Amino acid sequence: MQTKDFKARTIIRSREFPSVEGFYGISLDVGYSAVKGFGPHGYYCIPSYVRKRDADVISLREENDIDILYRDKSGLWSVGELAYQELSTSEIIGSETELYTRMRYYSPSFIIPARVGIALSLLPDMAGCAEGKAIAVQTGLPPKYMDEDRKYITDVLSGTHEFALKVGAASWVTYQFYIPRGNIYIMPQPMGSMISVSVGSDGWPVPDARKYLSSNVVILDPGFGTLDDYEVVRGTIQGKGETSPELGMREVLARTCKDLYETYGVKLQVPQLQERLEDGRVWINDIRNMTRRAVDFSSFLDKNCRAVCADALEKMKTVHGYFRNTDFIIGTGGTYDAWKDGFTEAFKGMEGLQIIPGNINDQTLPNIFSNSRGYYFRLIDALKKKQRRLS
Repeated sequence: MQTKDFKARTIIRSREFPSVEGFYGISLDVGYSAVKGFGPHGYYCIPSYVRKRDADVISLREENDIDILYRDKSGLWSVGELAYQELSTSEIIGSETELYTRMRYYSPSFIIPARVGIALSLLPDMAGCAEGKAIAVQTGLPPKYMDEDRKYITDVLSGTHEFALKVGAASWVTYQFYIPRGNIYIMPQPMGSMISVSVGSDGWPVPDARKYLSSNVVILDPGFGTLDDYEVVRGTIQGKGETSPELGMREVLARTCKDLYETYGVKLQVPQLQERLEDGRVWINDIRNMTRRAVDFSSFLDKNCRAVCADALEKMKTVHGYFRNTDFIIGTGGTYDAWKDGFTEAFKGMEGLQIIPGNINDQTLPNIFSNSRGYYFRLIDALKKKQRRLS
């Protein structure tokens, strides 16, 4: 993989998905590196990063299609890639804890990306496409945090939302909508991928669905902040799963930052490295001789990606009893895509064990969407049942 493949990216696409009359269903996956989601008319992914902006700042650069600005009573904010581009060294120091902490639900680093995600799910007709319909949101949480965090995420996503959004060169659009608490659906995160491999693009089960739901399955979800893995036996999650904060993509990037500092004296934090993933280079300045040169760090990134993948494999071997009873491993997310060769090699001698990518039923979608795709189809099913009860 190239370094730019590790970068949190912006994807906003129009596409029709199954829907339920009277409801406007939205799936929302607010991750540490990106927010992903689906609506009846499209899907999106944006980097999960925000930066407060001076309302009086004058920008001379031409507006990019992926520039996102958000405004509410708290002020003006840059969102996603634009926020990363505007990042300076001094302001990020000390803020990584807030960015990557689990309990960030009431901070702008969670609320703003979540609201922007909901708004992007209203594309292409913006605020008008949900008019007269009840908005419902499906999201997910790691099983071990379901009991405690359910109330927080429900609190943040429900109620009245008022803000304005500007995407690219388009005009500002004002959003004002209400989501009842009863229309916030929360499911165990790994079941998003289980549903995704079991459901086709039409929302109906694929022929192999029954096989997955009657087997022993390990769902591997290496994300940005954590490695989450779960055992699902005959369609039922076993226990609370394993969450390892030292085995996600953040750890890969943190080790790369450490290598850059120890080798070249370049001091970067993980959010700053994100923007440099586009070309895989950093600048080395020699102020005594007034020289500057570019250094490629792709070898550091590749080394650390392989090392963290190996660490993840070793831990999973112990947790899952060396996979002696496992029939399928479902690999989901962008980090898994970076690790899939390592996993294929590690399990090549395991007869009868099959590794399945989370996007197997719709490979036009990158694997980063696997959980949110499963959330969406789970929501559509729930809304159909709700519609029948109301009719």
